[in-house]
Amino acid sequence: MHWNDETKKFAGWLKDQRVLDANGNPHFQIGPKGGILCVLCSCYPELSRTLKQPFFKFEAHPVHIDTLTDHLTSDSHLRCVETVQQVDNAIYWSAMIDESTDVSNLNQFITYIRFFMNNQIITHFLDIRDLGPKGQTAENLEVTFKQVCEDYKLDLKCCIGICTDGAASMVGIKSGMVTRLKLQYPGLQTFQCVAHRWQLAAEDTVKCKEMNQIVKSESTLLQLWHFFSTSPKNSALLAETHTLDQTEQISLKRMCKIRWLSCFQSVSAAKYELISIWKTLNKLTAQRNANAIGLL
Repeated sequence: MHWNDETKKFAGWLKDQRVLDANGNPHFQIGPKGGILCVLCSCYPELSRTLKQPFFKFEAHPVHIDTLTDHLTSDSHLRCVETVQQVDNAIYWSAMIDESTDVSNLNQFITYIRFFMNNQIITHFLDIRDLGPKGQTAENLEVTFKQVCEDYKLDLKCCIGICTDGAASMVGIKSGMVTRLKLQYPGLQTFQCVAHRWQLAAEDTVKCKEMNQIVKSESTLLQLWHFFSTSPKNSALLAETHTLDQTEQISLKRMCKIRWLSCFQSVSAAKYELISIWKTLNKLTAQRNANAIGLL
């Protein structure tokens, strides 16, 4: 491979980051569309401009998971260091924090940081970590947040705001996490996430009798998703309808009330698929399918 002077500089940088080995070869698998280097080029525009030609000429090399993990860990660390440096320049900062339970049923503490720089409000993901056996208690949340700040050398005296959901362990008047922090840092302002507040308002609203149609719509969307996702036969008939009509098919989405974006995605997918769903249900109704008759 022939490298020009500019490319050589980036090759050296790539070697330092363990993207390339000493011979200029990738450490991991390059797929037909560029694989991991496409991801790297999307992260580093200057790399994309400089290595656009050379990286498409790379041969495929086997990937080792440890190498890839090490690189992603290193890249994450570098980005966090860059973010903290920007925060130091901005002086004051705020945090958006939340607790979530992952698929392995572990409580995770997630932190985003927001600050003002170059006449812009900048928001960056900062950290995610396990809450451990103590779980979602206010005391544990406080200790975890302070540990995050300590790990990234963030001065809590410069934290002017914290945005959380409305959980009691977060905003409880007597012993919530932010209440504990405000006792130590009186200038700290706290806010409840607008999206969480909207979700709570929406849940209360649909309980009204006047909004009964919305509840029925939610139920129908969930039934439609279950009807096609759990039956290969029904799913195949829906795909056949699209083939005959020569239309594009998108998958129906499951509606989950505690994930408000899934509600929008579920409604959007059902609207897009409505004609094909109606035709498919009519076919199944002709076959005396009781569930299809009920949905129609």
